[in-house]
Amino acid sequence: MITFEQAMTEQRFHPDGCEVSYGMTGMARPRTSVETWRRNGRTQTWKLRPHAWSIPVKYGLHRYGRIEDHDAPDWHVETECPALAEAARWWAAHTGRL
Repeated sequence: MITFEQAMTEQRFHPDGCEVSYGMTGMARPRTSVETWRRNGRTQTWKLRPHAWSIPVKYGLHRYGRIEDHDAPDWHVETECPALAEAARWWAAHTGRL
């Protein structure tokens, strides 16, 4: 879930559904399936609705959209992505470094 503070400062966002898949033996390097949307402008806020906000975002070259306060439970910021954290833990455990 994206908080108001994250909506104002973060640059990269992921929709829920990020996954990590492993090879057949479980020892193969993990593959992450992550869709990263980037900020494409400043967060819009309103004086009469202080709890409401909207972030313009972009994915790839041709997909644009907005993340709004009522969509926040369906998104998370890149720094809190569970799939990337799991892949980093695997990498640290199997190589001894990050």
